[in-house]
Parts: sequence; structure tokens; C-alpha cells
Amino acid sequence: MAPSDDAEGGYVESLKRQTASLGVVFGREEQAAEIIAALDAAEDNAAERTTGQSVFLSVVSGGKIDNGAGRIGRIIEPLNLRDVFAGEAGDVHGDSGLAPEAVAAANPDWMIVLDRDAAAGEPGAAPAKSVIDAQEAFARTTFASEDQIVYLDPYFYTRESIQAYAETYEPLADAFSNAS
Repeated sequence: MAPSDDAEGGYVESLKRQTASLGVVFGREEQAAEIIAALDAAEDNAAERTTGQSVFLSVVSGGKIDNGAGRIGRIIEPLNLRDVFAGEAGDVHGDSGLAPEAVAAANPDWMIVLDRDAAAGEPGAAPAKSVIDAQEAFARTTFASEDQIVYLDPYFYTRESIQAYAETYEPLADAFSNAS
């Protein structure tokens, strides 16, 4: 019953099936249908606004910028976005503290950031925005020069529920609809 990356249609679709199943188990089919409909609407809205742009999915933790594909890559499954560190070459960098110069060389159109330390309540941790802003290597990238950086709600990291996905698609839709 748990959502799975390997499920037919991917993780986000499996969240919908899980919610429908739980609705049946607990006699709350109508409430489950409403939750699924809210995700569908938010997902469709974001999908309509994405047109193949390249993205770097980032998790900032302990002052380091990591490849966040393994942690937040599921959010782009239903969207028309291309992860610059996935695909034919594979996820060669994993979560290894990706060098800012490697990100700059890939020059993605957008950066989507999750501040893991904010979600975990790490005392004294630098906010993700300050870590990103301090990277001189990013100065000439498209995402930095066009102000195309989206900071996710840090609590997505701890919640990752179907509602969290719906709430994540809303700011993504807004950001991509406001892009030049």
C-alpha cells in the first residue's frame, strides 16, 4: 500500500492510489477523492506551465549543496521539466555534495531547492538561500541571473504526504507562470 518509485505511473501516481485505498479502508472515500482531486488540480496547473525547462534539484544541508534528485526528484515526475543530472548519463553525482562549478557548467534554467536543515531544525545552520547566494560559481548561470530559484517549503522533507505534493505544485506553477 505504500507509495513507491517503482509503481506504475511513478511515485506521485502511487500516492493517489494509496489515498484511494486508505479512503476505502477507513470509509472515507469521498474525503480521499477530494484530496486526490486537489493534487490532480495542482499537478495539472504546474504541468501546464512547465515546457521542458532544465532544472537542478538541490538539497541544502550542513552548508553543502547536494544533488536532490533522490530526495525531491519525484515532484517533477508529472511535470515537463528535465533534471540536468539525470538521464542518459545517469545520476553520476548522487548526494555527494555536488560542486557549485559542476552545477554552473550544467547551467540549468531553474533551480529547485529544499532546505533540509530548516526542516530538521538544525541549530545554527545557514539558511539555504544564504548558501546558494554565496556561490560565486552561480553568478552567470541562467537560474541565478533570471532569478529562477524556487525554495520549497522545508517541511515537505518531513511530511511528503499527498497534501504536501499538492502544496508543492502551487508555488512551482506560480514561479513558472511568472517566468519571462
